[in-house]
Amino acid sequence: MKNPFFRQPLILYGDAVWLNRQLAAFFSSNHNKSAVYCASQPPEILPSNCTFYPFAHAKNLLGQEWDCAVYDTRQPSGVNFNLEALAIVAAAIKAGGVLLVLLAQDWQTKVDLDSLRWNGTAQAITPSHFYQWWQSAVERHQIPIYQQTAINRSLPHIATDLWQLPPSALVQQQQVLQQVLAAQAELYLLTAKRGRGKSALAGMLADKLSAKSAVLLTAPNQRAVQALYRHCRHKPHFMAPDDLIARLNENPQPFADSWLIIDEAAMIPLDMLATLCRHFAHILLTTTIDGYEGTGRGFELKLKQLTDRTCQLLHLQQPLRYAENDPLETWIDDLLLLNNRMPASSNETNNLTLAQISPTELVADPQQIRCFYHLLALAHYRTSPLDLRRLLDAQGQRFWLLRRQAEIGGGIWALAEGGIADADLIEKIWRGERRPAGNLVAQALCFQADLPQACALRSLRISRIALLPQLQRKGFGQQLVRQLLEDCRAELDFVSVSFGYSDGLARFWQKCGFQLIHLSSGKEASSGCYSAMMIYPLSSDGKQFCQQACRQFLRNFPLTKHPLYSTLQQKIAFPETDWQLNADDLRQLHGFAYANRTLAATSPALCRLIKTTPQFDWQTLQQSQDGKKQRLRQWRLSVAKQIYTHFNIS
Repeated sequence: MKNPFFRQPLILYGDAVWLNRQLAAFFSSNHNKSAVYCASQPPEILPSNCTFYPFAHAKNLLGQEWDCAVYDTRQPSGVNFNLEALAIVAAAIKAGGVLLVLLAQDWQTKVDLDSLRWNGTAQAITPSHFYQWWQSAVERHQIPIYQQTAINRSLPHIATDLWQLPPSALVQQQQVLQQVLAAQAELYLLTAKRGRGKSALAGMLADKLSAKSAVLLTAPNQRAVQALYRHCRHKPHFMAPDDLIARLNENPQPFADSWLIIDEAAMIPLDMLATLCRHFAHILLTTTIDGYEGTGRGFELKLKQLTDRTCQLLHLQQPLRYAENDPLETWIDDLLLLNNRMPASSNETNNLTLAQISPTELVADPQQIRCFYHLLALAHYRTSPLDLRRLLDAQGQRFWLLRRQAEIGGGIWALAEGGIADADLIEKIWRGERRPAGNLVAQALCFQADLPQACALRSLRISRIALLPQLQRKGFGQQLVRQLLEDCRAELDFVSVSFGYSDGLARFWQKCGFQLIHLSSGKEASSGCYSAMMIYPLSSDGKQFCQQACRQFLRNFPLTKHPLYSTLQQKIAFPETDWQLNADDLRQLHGFAYANRTLAATSPALCRLIKTTPQFDWQTLQQSQDGKKQRLRQWRLSVAKQIYTHFNIS
């Protein structure tokens, strides 16, 4: 007999009139149930007991619970399979609830507008491999399908009122809580899938600790901790991660004997976590292991690299919100590869083969996709369903795999860039007027580093490189890179890589022969690090471009007042500061004054302008009390005046 507390996924496809009729009947028979409707745009008719959330705001559903949900993939000009939204919506449904998935009748022939987020092209594509992947998962899990052309049984009545928390899950929760309260370790990492009571446990811990110790709470955003607050009478003091770090930098002593709870720690940049983990008597870090927020095993490995403090790993397995072996959860986990468990692998390093594999070969074997995706999730804990969509159908991909028979031990995932023949488009990218999809490094080098040739030359960007832990620091990463360079030598001008700067990563890429040519002026929100770009030249044009890029970097970087300058000075022999304005500087100043080039990209040229023309009162301009936009406008006008007056450039 089917468990009455199982949550049911149901798929409905037909035309708009038929689907609206089915929804009306469903909500009429479940009029007293809470419902959420998630789609790319609001439906024409929204039932009175239904709340609409667009896909773009699906994260606001985290921590909420609903009796049922509608996930509508339909759009007038195609479909939209936003998988992150699907995972979040599915996790919000209560025990005994229902998820209705709406599909257009001819959905498999339509373009998927979600591809605009991950394919790097201006036009949506029909992702045939994902459609096959979806259909296969639906058949494998025997998801009920209601079709307009078939005789269907009635849609179910929702029964979510009788659910009670399973005693065994509560026992597990209490056991973990007692382990943390014993405070035998400095750090505790608690991982759990959604619905396991992770936030509840953190709230109960804060409540019990508050009687004898100061407790602070931090998280990526305060809205995300509401579930934690519901389980404690004495709410811990919340501080945003950057505010807390600023306080620690000022004076860490007041926090030395306190507890810190870091909720959804995998969403906080690693350098910030490293700072937080150096302080406080004890820290509880919680993180969701579902792929749309960060995977537990990959995050666990990164955390161990951040700190040498004693750390205890804890895990909540049994769900509290719904029954074990829930069919909705099982289907979503399989479809989105959220159970990131690598198959058992050997420590043997013999009989490993290294070769390029085409995207067609990769997607032809579903088990191979699973293994490679899980490898990525292990090495890059923020691997998400968006990456799965790219793997299955994105254009311009290339792969190099390190394998022992069917077992994948490592790999490189690379994307084709550059080769833009439209000089007018490149000029608009340089001016800051266009930002077409794709070409991440090529466009960044054009706009931020004043290297428009990067867009015209043919290049390959290494997007990910990953190895099993037992194969790391044994030279296999360099072997993968060497094979890629050898295979691409005859067809490309250069190979690029972009990463959150750290000394270790920079050393690795330098060992592989790559040269640093750009560092972002600000930290990336995702990594909390400065973005470094390095290249390896292949062709004669590539070598000439690399020489020019290195010259510009060495000449300009000392004038950027970059926080990493003192660090790089110990590794790079920067020449004596060049204060002479040249043609490149004047072109950049003109781009700042008359186009949309940024202050950060123009700062070295601006420093030389200020030094060359002492009458240019830049300091007074900077102290203006006007708003940001007005101040920037004044700066552009002032630079335009200076280059016209002194260099006759307009």
